Amino acid sequence: MDNTKDMDNKYNEEKEGIPADYRQPVRPFVGRNIENSLEKVDYVPNSHLRIWYNNKEEDYAVHYHDAAEIILVAKGSYKAIVDRTEYDLKEGDILVIPPYMLHELRYMEKGGLRFIGQFDLGSIVTYQDYVMMGPLFNEAYLCSETSHSEVYQKLYDIYSDIINIYFKNDDFWEMRIFSKLLEFYSVIGIDYSQNPGNDDSQVNDVNKEVYKKLSFLLNYIDTNYAEDITLDEAARMIGFSKFYFTRIFKSYTKTSFHNYLMNRRILSAQSMLSNNMPITDAAYQSGFKTLATFSRAFKNYTNLTPKEYKNKMKK
Repeated sequence: MDNTKDMDNKYNEEKEGIPADYRQPVRPFVGRNIENSLEKVDYVPNSHLRIWYNNKEEDYAVHYHDAAEIILVAKGSYKAIVDRTEYDLKEGDILVIPPYMLHELRYMEKGGLRFIGQFDLGSIVTYQDYVMMGPLFNEAYLCSETSHSEVYQKLYDIYSDIINIYFKNDDFWEMRIFSKLLEFYSVIGIDYSQNPGNDDSQVNDVNKEVYKKLSFLLNYIDTNYAEDITLDEAARMIGFSKFYFTRIFKSYTKTSFHNYLMNRRILSAQSMLSNNMPITDAAYQSGFKTLATFSRAFKNYTNLTPKEYKNKMKK
């Protein structure tokens, strides 16, 4: 390690008014590395995360990264714009931004403070339980005392524990943080599964067997989204009638089967376009039979044409 550079970074943290207890415990943050809106996250060396004490009076232009980002507003207010949706964050609010989602951040007032964590979810995203939560993370997840009163305090306490573990940097800090992170997502998932946002009590009373079948189906879609999967075939695959499948699928995912499949295909296409794949290739490889159908669907889900999206990634 370049000790001079290390000392310079520590000095910068002090100069920026970061308390000693909240300075980077292993190696100071080197700097942001962004190319074509894609940010390569500067994780703590040999780890899969980094958390910042952020009191900067500056904005962060549109970008995305392969890490999940969790923001806790500790003081003041903050604004996040995620996929064109604006979130006006107040003190105590928690915002979870899924991986690969375009977003920008704006500071709103002097003296504000945020803890911003970036986490490589790795194999977590392959867990059946996480896949079941997939529809919830089609957009950013905002948790406040008013929006999620039943789980807010649990999530706040868990994330506060994560922050404390990170900055104390005791033995096995990373394993302890990821055990807490699993708990964090589990609390969100349990709340999501128990409150599907549907007043139909018969549909909401889903037993474990149904949950397992839906988990199997969503995992199947996640790996076979480019195939021609119809609603009838999906229902038969897990042994449900078309009518019951339609109701139970929407109860659990908060969207229709068609929308869920289309969204999965669009997410795949976004990833391909971000890696400079030709538009026609991205269309067919993500499961669309014609370029026109792909363009209409892409515009509908992202508010951008594939060409506009690809150009945006190059900026």
